[in-house]
Amino acid sequence: LKKVVSDWQLFQRFLVYVRPHWKKVVLGAATVPFSIGATLLLPWFIIRIIDDHVVPGDLDGLFKMVALMTAAVAIGYFADSIYTFSLQRTGQQAISAMRSDLYAHILSMPRSFFDQSPIGVVLTRLTSDMEALNDSLAIGVLSLFTDFLKTIALLILLIALSWQLTLVVMLILPPIYFVSKFLRLRLRHYYDLTREALAHATGYLQECLNGVKTIQLYAAERKVQNQFETKTRHFFKAQSHSNFYDAALYSVIEGITSIALALMIWYGSWQILAGIVSIGVLVGFI
Repeated sequence: LKKVVSDWQLFQRFLVYVRPHWKKVVLGAATVPFSIGATLLLPWFIIRIIDDHVVPGDLDGLFKMVALMTAAVAIGYFADSIYTFSLQRTGQQAISAMRSDLYAHILSMPRSFFDQSPIGVVLTRLTSDMEALNDSLAIGVLSLFTDFLKTIALLILLIALSWQLTLVVMLILPPIYFVSKFLRLRLRHYYDLTREALAHATGYLQECLNGVKTIQLYAAERKVQNQFETKTRHFFKAQSHSNFYDAALYSVIEGITSIALALMIWYGSWQILAGIVSIGVLVGFI
Protein backbone atom coordinates (compact mmCIF):
# COMPACT_ATOMS: atom_id res chain seq x y z
CA LEU A 1 0.00 0.00 0.00
CA LYS A 2 1.12 3.51 -0.77
CA LYS A 3 2.03 5.42 2.38
CA VAL A 4 0.19 8.70 2.78
CA VAL A 5 2.39 11.55 4.00
CA SER A 6 0.70 14.58 5.55
CA ASP A 7 1.43 18.15 4.48
CA TRP A 8 3.01 18.88 7.86
CA GLN A 9 5.43 15.96 7.49
CA LEU A 10 6.41 17.20 4.05
CA PHE A 11 6.93 20.71 5.38
CA GLN A 12 9.11 19.38 8.20
CA ARG A 13 11.30 17.70 5.60
CA PHE A 14 11.59 21.02 3.82
CA LEU A 15 12.59 22.77 7.08
CA VAL A 16 15.65 20.53 7.28
CA TYR A 17 17.01 22.38 4.26
CA VAL A 18 15.95 25.76 5.64
CA ARG A 19 17.79 25.46 8.99
CA PRO A 20 21.29 26.15 7.58
CA HIS A 21 20.03 29.56 6.42
CA TRP A 22 18.44 30.57 9.73
CA LYS A 23 20.13 34.00 9.73
CA LYS A 24 18.19 35.08 6.67
CA VAL A 25 14.99 33.76 8.26
CA VAL A 26 15.71 35.79 11.40
CA LEU A 27 16.36 38.89 9.29
CA GLY A 28 13.04 38.43 7.52
CA ALA A 29 11.22 37.79 10.81
CA ALA A 30 12.70 40.98 12.30
CA THR A 31 10.86 43.05 9.69
CA VAL A 32 7.47 41.50 10.50
CA PRO A 33 6.62 43.95 13.36
CA PHE A 34 7.30 46.91 11.05
CA SER A 35 5.15 45.39 8.32
CA ILE A 36 2.29 44.69 10.73
CA GLY A 37 2.57 48.18 12.23
CA ALA A 38 2.36 49.77 8.78
CA THR A 39 -0.61 47.57 7.91
CA LEU A 40 -2.47 48.71 11.03
CA LEU A 41 -1.54 52.38 10.65
CA LEU A 42 -2.87 52.64 7.10
CA PRO A 43 -6.61 52.23 7.93
CA TRP A 44 -6.15 54.27 11.11
CA PHE A 45 -4.71 57.19 9.11
CA ILE A 46 -7.54 56.91 6.59
CA ILE A 47 -10.13 57.09 9.39
CA ARG A 48 -8.44 60.09 11.01
CA ILE A 49 -8.05 61.93 7.67
CA ILE A 50 -11.73 61.48 6.76
CA ASP A 51 -13.26 62.11 10.19
CA ASP A 52 -10.93 64.88 11.41
CA HIS A 53 -10.14 66.73 8.20
CA VAL A 54 -12.24 65.84 5.15
CA VAL A 55 -15.72 65.73 6.71
CA PRO A 56 -15.29 68.86 8.93
CA GLY A 57 -13.50 70.68 6.10
CA ASP A 58 -10.39 71.26 8.21
CA LEU A 59 -7.45 71.14 5.84
CA ASP A 60 -4.80 72.53 8.22
CA GLY A 61 -3.42 69.17 9.35
CA LEU A 62 -4.44 67.23 6.23
CA PHE A 63 -1.07 67.38 4.50
CA LYS A 64 0.70 66.35 7.68
CA MET A 65 -1.53 63.29 8.04
CA VAL A 66 -1.08 62.41 4.37
CA ALA A 67 2.70 62.68 4.78
CA LEU A 68 2.60 60.40 7.84
CA MET A 69 0.42 57.90 5.98
CA THR A 70 2.85 57.98 3.03
CA ALA A 71 5.75 57.32 5.41
CA ALA A 72 3.86 54.37 6.94
CA VAL A 73 3.21 52.92 3.47
CA ALA A 74 6.88 53.35 2.52
CA ILE A 75 8.03 51.64 5.72
CA GLY A 76 5.58 48.81 5.09
CA TYR A 77 6.79 48.30 1.52
CA PHE A 78 10.43 48.42 2.63
CA ALA A 79 9.81 45.87 5.40
CA ASP A 80 7.85 43.60 3.06
CA SER A 81 10.60 43.77 0.45
CA ILE A 82 13.26 42.70 2.98
CA TYR A 83 11.01 39.95 4.29
CA THR A 84 10.18 38.67 0.81
CA PHE A 85 13.78 38.82 -0.40
CA SER A 86 15.16 37.07 2.70
CA LEU A 87 12.64 34.24 2.70
CA GLN A 88 12.62 33.72 -1.05
CA ARG A 89 16.42 33.63 -1.05
CA THR A 90 16.25 31.08 1.75
CA GLY A 91 13.68 29.07 -0.15
CA GLN A 92 15.77 29.13 -3.34
CA GLN A 93 18.85 27.93 -1.47
CA ALA A 94 16.84 25.21 0.26
CA ILE A 95 15.44 24.02 -3.08
CA SER A 96 18.96 24.06 -4.56
CA ALA A 97 20.27 21.87 -1.73
CA MET A 98 17.26 19.59 -2.08
CA ARG A 99 17.86 19.26 -5.82
CA SER A 100 21.54 18.39 -5.20
CA ASP A 101 20.61 15.72 -2.66
CA LEU A 102 17.99 14.31 -5.00
CA TYR A 103 20.49 14.19 -7.85
CA ALA A 104 23.03 12.44 -5.64
CA HIS A 105 20.33 9.98 -4.58
CA ILE A 106 19.49 9.25 -8.21
CA LEU A 107 23.14 8.56 -8.99
CA SER A 108 23.33 6.09 -6.11
CA MET A 109 20.37 4.05 -7.36
CA PRO A 110 21.08 0.56 -8.79
CA ARG A 111 20.77 -0.23 -12.49
CA SER A 112 17.47 -2.00 -11.89
CA PHE A 113 15.94 1.36 -10.97
CA PHE A 114 16.83 2.85 -14.36
CA ASP A 115 15.58 -0.31 -16.11
CA GLN A 116 12.16 0.18 -14.49
CA SER A 117 12.03 4.02 -14.53
CA PRO A 118 12.17 5.92 -17.84
CA ILE A 119 14.85 8.58 -17.94
CA GLY A 120 12.29 11.17 -19.04
CA VAL A 121 10.23 10.59 -15.89
CA VAL A 122 13.32 10.98 -13.71
CA LEU A 123 14.27 14.13 -15.61
CA THR A 124 10.82 15.62 -15.05
CA ARG A 125 11.04 14.92 -11.32
CA LEU A 126 14.39 16.69 -11.16
CA THR A 127 13.36 19.74 -13.18
CA SER A 128 9.74 20.79 -13.57
CA ASP A 129 8.54 19.08 -10.38
CA MET A 130 11.25 20.82 -8.39
CA GLU A 131 10.19 24.15 -9.88
CA ALA A 132 6.60 23.43 -8.84
CA LEU A 133 7.86 22.61 -5.36
CA ASN A 134 9.74 25.90 -5.33
CA ASP A 135 6.57 27.81 -6.21
CA SER A 136 4.60 26.05 -3.48
CA LEU A 137 7.10 26.06 -0.62
CA ALA A 138 9.76 28.67 -1.20
CA ILE A 139 7.31 31.34 -2.30
CA GLY A 140 3.87 30.37 -0.98
CA VAL A 141 4.21 28.60 2.35
CA LEU A 142 6.92 30.86 3.73
CA SER A 143 4.62 33.89 3.21
CA LEU A 144 1.81 32.37 5.30
CA PHE A 145 3.50 33.38 8.56
CA THR A 146 3.36 37.14 8.03
CA ASP A 147 -0.07 36.95 6.36
CA PHE A 148 -1.45 35.10 9.39
CA LEU A 149 -0.04 37.66 11.84
CA LYS A 150 -1.35 40.55 9.74
CA THR A 151 -4.82 38.99 9.65
CA ILE A 152 -4.91 38.56 13.44
CA ALA A 153 -3.68 42.11 14.02
CA LEU A 154 -6.21 43.59 11.58
CA LEU A 155 -9.00 41.57 13.17
CA ILE A 156 -8.15 43.00 16.59
CA LEU A 157 -8.12 46.52 15.13
CA LEU A 158 -11.46 46.02 13.39
CA ILE A 159 -13.06 44.74 16.60
CA ALA A 160 -11.76 47.79 18.45
CA LEU A 161 -13.23 50.10 15.78
CA SER A 162 -16.64 48.42 15.43
CA TRP A 163 -17.46 44.90 16.54
CA GLN A 164 -20.76 45.03 14.63
CA LEU A 165 -19.06 45.63 11.27
CA THR A 166 -16.45 43.05 12.19
CA LEU A 167 -19.20 40.46 12.57
CA VAL A 168 -20.40 41.31 9.06
CA VAL A 169 -16.86 40.77 7.77
CA MET A 170 -16.62 37.44 9.58
CA LEU A 171 -19.82 36.21 7.95
CA ILE A 172 -17.80 35.35 4.87
CA LEU A 173 -15.38 33.09 6.76
CA PRO A 174 -17.56 29.92 7.00
CA PRO A 175 -18.56 29.83 3.29
CA ILE A 176 -15.00 30.66 2.22
CA TYR A 177 -13.64 27.88 4.43
CA PHE A 178 -15.98 25.17 3.13
CA VAL A 179 -15.77 26.26 -0.51
CA SER A 180 -11.99 26.54 -0.43
CA LYS A 181 -11.66 23.18 1.32
CA PHE A 182 -13.75 21.43 -1.34
CA LEU A 183 -12.06 23.14 -4.28
CA ARG A 184 -8.61 22.73 -2.75
CA LEU A 185 -9.03 18.97 -2.51
CA ARG A 186 -10.17 18.75 -6.12
CA LEU A 187 -7.40 21.09 -7.23
CA ARG A 188 -4.75 19.04 -5.47
CA HIS A 189 -6.10 15.81 -6.99
CA TYR A 190 -5.90 17.12 -10.55
CA TYR A 191 -2.60 18.86 -9.89
CA ASP A 192 -1.08 15.51 -8.90
CA LEU A 193 -2.57 13.95 -12.04
CA THR A 194 -1.04 16.76 -14.09
CA ARG A 195 2.44 16.16 -12.71
CA GLU A 196 2.09 12.41 -13.24
CA ALA A 197 0.78 12.77 -16.80
CA LEU A 198 3.57 15.20 -17.67
CA ALA A 199 6.18 12.81 -16.30
CA HIS A 200 4.80 9.90 -18.34
CA ALA A 201 4.59 11.97 -21.52
CA THR A 202 8.15 13.26 -21.08
CA GLY A 203 9.45 9.78 -20.32
CA TYR A 204 7.75 8.33 -23.40
CA LEU A 205 9.13 11.12 -25.58
CA GLN A 206 12.65 10.48 -24.30
CA GLU A 207 12.35 6.77 -25.04
CA CYS A 208 11.09 7.48 -28.55
CA LEU A 209 13.93 9.89 -29.30
CA ASN A 210 16.50 7.40 -28.07
CA GLY A 211 14.98 4.65 -30.18
CA VAL A 212 14.00 6.72 -33.21
CA LYS A 213 16.09 4.53 -35.55
CA THR A 214 14.27 1.42 -34.41
CA ILE A 215 10.91 3.18 -34.82
CA GLN A 216 11.79 4.18 -38.37
CA LEU A 217 13.14 0.71 -39.12
CA TYR A 218 9.79 -0.90 -38.27
CA ALA A 219 7.77 1.98 -39.77
CA ALA A 220 6.07 2.54 -36.42
CA GLU A 221 5.92 6.33 -36.63
CA ARG A 222 2.12 6.51 -36.75
CA LYS A 223 1.72 4.11 -33.83
CA VAL A 224 4.23 6.01 -31.71
CA GLN A 225 2.64 9.34 -32.59
CA ASN A 226 -0.82 8.08 -31.60
CA GLN A 227 0.48 6.81 -28.27
CA PHE A 228 2.23 10.12 -27.59
CA GLU A 229 -0.93 12.05 -28.48
CA THR A 230 -2.87 9.88 -26.02
CA LYS A 231 -0.41 10.70 -23.25
CA THR A 232 -0.40 14.40 -24.03
CA ARG A 233 -4.21 14.34 -24.16
CA HIS A 234 -4.27 12.95 -20.63
CA PHE A 235 -1.98 15.77 -19.57
CA PHE A 236 -4.19 18.31 -21.31
CA LYS A 237 -7.34 17.04 -19.59
CA ALA A 238 -5.70 16.97 -16.16
CA GLN A 239 -4.26 20.47 -16.68
CA SER A 240 -7.64 21.77 -17.88
CA HIS A 241 -9.38 20.42 -14.78
CA SER A 242 -6.63 21.90 -12.59
CA ASN A 243 -7.00 25.30 -14.26
CA PHE A 244 -10.79 25.15 -13.87
CA TYR A 245 -10.70 24.48 -10.13
CA ASP A 246 -7.93 27.03 -9.66
CA ALA A 247 -9.99 29.69 -11.43
CA ALA A 248 -13.14 28.59 -9.60
CA LEU A 249 -11.40 28.93 -6.24
CA TYR A 250 -10.38 32.53 -6.82
CA SER A 251 -13.60 33.57 -8.55
CA VAL A 252 -15.86 32.10 -5.85
CA ILE A 253 -13.83 33.75 -3.09
CA GLU A 254 -13.93 37.06 -4.96
CA GLY A 255 -17.70 36.70 -5.38
CA ILE A 256 -18.26 35.98 -1.69
CA THR A 257 -16.00 38.89 -0.77
CA SER A 258 -17.97 41.24 -3.04
CA ILE A 259 -21.24 40.15 -1.43
CA ALA A 260 -19.76 40.73 2.02
CA LEU A 261 -18.56 44.17 0.90
CA ALA A 262 -22.08 45.06 -0.26
CA LEU A 263 -23.52 43.91 3.08
CA MET A 264 -20.91 45.94 4.91
CA ILE A 265 -21.75 49.10 2.98
CA TRP A 266 -25.48 48.57 3.53
CA TYR A 267 -25.15 47.84 7.26
CA GLY A 268 -22.46 50.49 7.75
CA SER A 269 -24.61 53.15 6.09
CA TRP A 270 -27.42 52.34 8.50
CA GLN A 271 -24.99 52.65 11.42
CA ILE A 272 -23.73 55.99 10.12
CA LEU A 273 -27.30 57.32 9.98
CA ALA A 274 -27.85 56.02 13.51
CA GLY A 275 -24.70 57.77 14.72
CA ILE A 276 -23.02 54.53 15.82
CA VAL A 277 -19.98 54.70 13.52
CA SER A 278 -18.39 57.46 11.50
CA ILE A 279 -17.86 57.70 7.76
CA GLY A 280 -14.14 57.22 8.26
CA VAL A 281 -14.65 53.95 10.11
CA LEU A 282 -16.79 52.55 7.29
CA VAL A 283 -14.23 53.63 4.68
CA GLY A 284 -11.47 52.11 6.81
CA PHE A 285 -13.32 48.79 6.86
CA ILE A 286 -13.80 48.87 3.10
